[in-house]
Amino acid sequence: MADEMNSRLSRRGLLAGGAVLGTAGLTSGATMQDGPGDDSFSVPGNGKDYARVPLKKDVVSVSAIQSRVRAVDGGSPRRGIRENLNHTVELIDKAQFYGGKKDLLCFHEFPITGWSTWDRDEVLRLALEIPGPETEVISKKAREYGCVPRPPSDPRRTYGAL
Repeated sequence: MADEMNSRLSRRGLLAGGAVLGTAGLTSGATMQDGPGDDSFSVPGNGKDYARVPLKKDVVSVSAIQSRVRAVDGGSPRRGIRENLNHTVELIDKAQFYGGKKDLLCFHEFPITGWSTWDRDEVLRLALEIPGPETEVISKKAREYGCVPRPPSDPRRTYGAL
């Protein structure tokens, strides 16, 4: 079972998926206020004859941010979530300062909650709503730099990118 899961889901696949979602945000001009919309897409059998749109920019600057992963207390997560959120916002500022403005910032899995071997009740207690207070803070910071945050389309699923 574990080998089957590993063959379907990998860290590289999650990061690539996050980059694709972020790039889609750059080309679509969508904002969080646009609503969920239809996030489905299809590629024809030959993989070539699909609708294309020009990018808003000829060059897109991307930065990958790999920070500490600090798990919050599953029984009382608020303080840890607040601390991790403050750290994430600080990293957004730093990434935008060093090396010029970035169009897309890619974070690792779980930058706000961290990761641990929580039980189901703890996971449900610390699950973040999208949109929610934490995503609003990140969205506000992203807008300061002209970025468009693109959360996963289904907040009940687990994704590896912000």
